[in-house]
Amino acid sequence: MDLDGKTALVTGGAAGIGAGFAERLAAEGMDVIVADSDQEAGAATARRIGGSFVPADVATTAGVRAAVDAACRPPGRLGVLVANARGAATPSFPAAEPERWGYTLDLNLRAVMLATQLVLDPMAGAGGGAIITVASVAGLADDTLAGRIMVCRGGEPSRLLPLVDWQTA
Repeated sequence: MDLDGKTALVTGGAAGIGAGFAERLAAEGMDVIVADSDQEAGAATARRIGGSFVPADVATTAGVRAAVDAACRPPGRLGVLVANARGAATPSFPAAEPERWGYTLDLNLRAVMLATQLVLDPMAGAGGGAIITVASVAGLADDTLAGRIMVCRGGEPSRLLPLVDWQTA
């Protein structure tokens, strides 16, 4: 896949693995949009790689839409989505109120599904692309933070498999 001149959207791209994806995709010639709720770190990463930053809390529908909208300007170039944003609200389950646990689910599962849904048509219009979802086996460990995040991330592969059939049909 020729990445040069295409656009990549990296959610959770301010630091860590997300920043690593952003750096590599920029090095491959892509125009990278870093989307993150950490405005200072996100803007710094975007500056460092020559990309753009969009402040976005992808746990919200508005945040996901803002990130995808930014990646679709100009139209016809979206080639890669890296759905990397993750985290966990505190206190955690079972002590958390349902709204707090809901935030964790929204950030770690719903955001991935919504971003995927929103990029399918623009990617098809750009001649195809790649959707990378960052998951982990850490949810199998007895670690409270990893467990809270990864119980959500474990839902991703089974929800995205139907896309394989959709894309090849």
